[in-house]
Amino acid sequence: MNDDEGILCRIGEPILTSFVPGVPNSACPSLPPGLCMPFQPFQYVNVAQARLSGVELESGYDRGAGFATFEGSAINGKNLETGMSLATVPPYRASATLGFRFLDDRSLVVGARFTAVGSSPKNVPTATDGGGPLPTAGYGLVDLFASYAYNDRVSANFSVNNLLNREYTQFLNIEPNPGLTVKGGITIKFAEK
Repeated sequence: MNDDEGILCRIGEPILTSFVPGVPNSACPSLPPGLCMPFQPFQYVNVAQARLSGVELESGYDRGAGFATFEGSAINGKNLETGMSLATVPPYRASATLGFRFLDDRSLVVGARFTAVGSSPKNVPTATDGGGPLPTAGYGLVDLFASYAYNDRVSANFSVNNLLNREYTQFLNIEPNPGLTVKGGITIKFAEK
């Protein structure tokens, strides 16, 4: 795929891969059609002359009863031979977290995280035109979290990811990410070293 760009290149011929658990790929030629699928191996190849530039920022403030953090990155990459943007440079991203601690010992923590991600870089070869990752749209997410430490040995946590149930696909992924996801857990330490 787009060998002249030097981003994602085919390696060898397609390999027949078995869908049947425990059956080696070498058995595919003798299996009935439909039990094996051709798989084309690819590998990323470094660009001979490239320039990366950008900025990353991370800041935080903690006042005991509450805390806030901000982080962001903006990176640009350019193939100096073709003048095109590099296909694997991640899009712009910013995230802010706001949390509060409650109870006398501040053992209960409740907070929210807001994340904004830009669309995939423009002016790059993509899988739709035969030369790189699938293009992705920008998205915004809201996550909620809470944790409670009963003592040094017992704690619990709870999170709600993608609260607004947005449909999105992370950069360089093929499958969309999960929608609204709720997780919870309890940790109990029975012994310490």
